[in-house]
Amino acid sequence: MTVTSSLEKTHRRAGNLEAYLLFASFLLFSVSSSAQGYRSGEYEVKAAILFNLVKFVEWPAATYSSAQAPTVLCTLGRDPFGSALDEYSGNSVNGRRLAIRRLQRDVDPHGCQLMYISSSERKLLPQVLRNLHSEPILTVGEMDQFADQGGMVQLTIEDKQIHFTINLSAASREQLRIRSNLLALARIVGSNANGKAETGSIR
Repeated sequence: MTVTSSLEKTHRRAGNLEAYLLFASFLLFSVSSSAQGYRSGEYEVKAAILFNLVKFVEWPAATYSSAQAPTVLCTLGRDPFGSALDEYSGNSVNGRRLAIRRLQRDVDPHGCQLMYISSSERKLLPQVLRNLHSEPILTVGEMDQFADQGGMVQLTIEDKQIHFTINLSAASREQLRIRSNLLALARIVGSNANGKAETGSIR
């Protein structure tokens, strides 16, 4: 069974987020033993996870210019996904078509709903996040301390599984609502008034 057909079958059952993530974690480490195959398979899985993240986030109505406007998934910096994200372009999610945009530094992010910030932007991350302040954009990254520095969703691989760390304060500040069934799978951190990260729990 190919990676693509496996993912398509999983998407049809993706209402159960936990089951999907368990499948993705298994697939991540079973695609190929070669470094090139591993990396290709890894980012196919992560592209699928970004697509599914959109299903578990609610943006303010004013974020969209019209009822027909697409949800725009943007990448910033060096794109590790290759063509994997393009597989989801045009798909319907939450009643809206998904569009993919690839941004470079200093490009206006207006119109993005989700932004994957590449590890190539590690040194500029504080500045990038400051520039996105007051923008209702879900920021996602893989860098160490991404969520602690104010990014909203951090993806981490531990023990051959993909884990989420979510900065709930950062998301709430931009009026983004993350559904409880996603929060239940995540480690939660939040930024206090001084900008210092603090751990928390869901009630």
